Amino acid sequence: MRDLADEADMRKQHDSADSEWMQHGESEEKPCVYYQHIHEERYMAKGKGKSKFHIHIKKLEPVRDRYMFTDNRHPEKGIMSAVLGLISVAALVSAVFFSYKNGGQALIQYAAGAFLAAIFSVAGLVLGIMSKFEKDIFKIFPNLGITLNSIAVIFVVFLLLLGFGVF
Repeated sequence: MRDLADEADMRKQHDSADSEWMQHGESEEKPCVYYQHIHEERYMAKGKGKSKFHIHIKKLEPVRDRYMFTDNRHPEKGIMSAVLGLISVAALVSAVFFSYKNGGQALIQYAAGAFLAAIFSVAGLVLGIMSKFEKDIFKIFPNLGITLNSIAVIFVVFLLLLGFGVF
């Protein structure tokens, strides 16, 4: 008998939580992020043989599974660093490719493009390092810029060493 009374009380509390929801002008269908969580524990009391109900009603905070709301932003210097790194890597690869297609003879235009790519990569590397130290930012563009510009600088140094006949 006690079980049925406790279960009826639990249903009343659950229904009152639903009516509170409806009083706030919300639709009948609750969104998945706001809900009442009712936790029942049934256990046998020691030595008495009766089952007891413990009801914990707890209103949960909104759950945001898919979206992260934050004040972080993408830094302008980091974006510029990534763009300069992409331009410099593309310019260096195209200069080497067109020099190869020309029978190994690098024209002055290819050398000028590689020189500009070297300047862009150093500037992009500096911008990437500067943006890495900013506060409340997303790190994707600074990391991408540092990586691409480092690859470009290493590639320029490798080309210079090849030109001087070190390898």
